[in-house]
Amino acid sequence: MFYLSDSGYAPYGQQPPELILQRAIRMTDFLLDKGVALLVMACNTATSIAAKSVREHVSIPVVAMEPALKPAKWVTQTGKVAVLATAHTLSSDNLAHLTASMPDVQWVLTVCPGWVEAVERGDFDSDRTVGLIRHVVDRLVADGVDTLVLGCTHYPFLKPAIAGLYGTQLHIVDATEGVTNRVVELVQTHGILPGEGRSLGWCSRSDSSYWDRMKALGIDEVLSERF
Repeated sequence: MFYLSDSGYAPYGQQPPELILQRAIRMTDFLLDKGVALLVMACNTATSIAAKSVREHVSIPVVAMEPALKPAKWVTQTGKVAVLATAHTLSSDNLAHLTASMPDVQWVLTVCPGWVEAVERGDFDSDRTVGLIRHVVDRLVADGVDTLVLGCTHYPFLKPAIAGLYGTQLHIVDATEGVTNRVVELVQTHGILPGEGRSLGWCSRSDSSYWDRMKALGIDEVLSERF
């Protein structure tokens, strides 16, 4: 498995769409040169801006991210669901289509300032990060929201902290299971053979402490080749 972290350009939610598209194509070409047989765009913002272009650019299967609105609809009891994501994702045509297809739910589209930066620092549960979480979620709970959709792939790292703060007051859903199932399905359908069982990573940020965090998350080796 190959993993690219474009942390040098994070957070994507604050970048212009043109740059995000450029980075997505550049990283796709980098991975194609490595011989990948399947590509996962593990970023909701990149998906909303670049998924169509990436799919047109390659001949291999591409799995993109989509906020888990359908699972949220199944579990909400109040009918009020907050979709937590970047401004790019929240303003995307895809999300507008998804929310419009489920008009019986009140979708509360919510930007979460500082959350991506906290995860990039590896700071998942400090007092500072808890303050960032409460700044967003306290108001949502007070307004009757009972379900959160984590619509950014950084946010599941904060899921334990959110669950610890709000307990049974909130259902918390993300796209992890759906994406995993889709990858397994495509691997089987296309007869993609397993690799050597090792994971290699590259990062656009020249910070050894960040590389250490990547290794702590399960990347076997982080390489210095730029992309």
